[in-house]
Amino acid sequence: MANIYVLLIRSNTMFSRMIHMVTGAQYTHAAISLDPNCSRVYSFSRKYTYIPLPAGFVSESVHRGLMHKCRNAPFALYRAQISEEQYRRLEQRFERMLAVGKFHYSLTGPFLCFFGIQRKKSYHYFCSQFVAEILQELGVISAKKPASLYQPVDFAFLSELELCCKGNLGELQNRRESRKRLSVSM
Repeated sequence: MANIYVLLIRSNTMFSRMIHMVTGAQYTHAAISLDPNCSRVYSFSRKYTYIPLPAGFVSESVHRGLMHKCRNAPFALYRAQISEEQYRRLEQRFERMLAVGKFHYSLTGPFLCFFGIQRKKSYHYFCSQFVAEILQELGVISAKKPASLYQPVDFAFLSELELCCKGNLGELQNRRESRKRLSVSM
């Protein structure tokens, strides 16, 4: 068996602050990592650290870019088990998606999701829609609702995901040096 990880954070970007203000949600961004250190996480987000657009499918890291600059951002890291074959296919899928470059951020997706309006447009995702679709395709979570209706905070309440740790993003960035600071051990 292999593990994949769902990283939930609330950054200090204007978009994240707006979502938090409207929803009160503790987490406003979701991503998938193939390693517990989140040195490479995959999501739909901004492509450049300092400007929100363009946005699309990206490979991020808690050790560089926007996440690295958000050391005080709250985070939670969840784990799910999948087969070695599923892990290998997922890794290849992410690499193909990055190479193709035709995936875009769904600008209307988060707003439609907030109002409970389902919408799927080819090659367009927002962060939690992408994570939900991947988890549904892997059979980690059942399709209780369409992927386009998942908000980042929804993953914190799924019994299929196991909480690994939570705290401030700076603690996850420093995890290699000291695992003791984390509220739940790996």
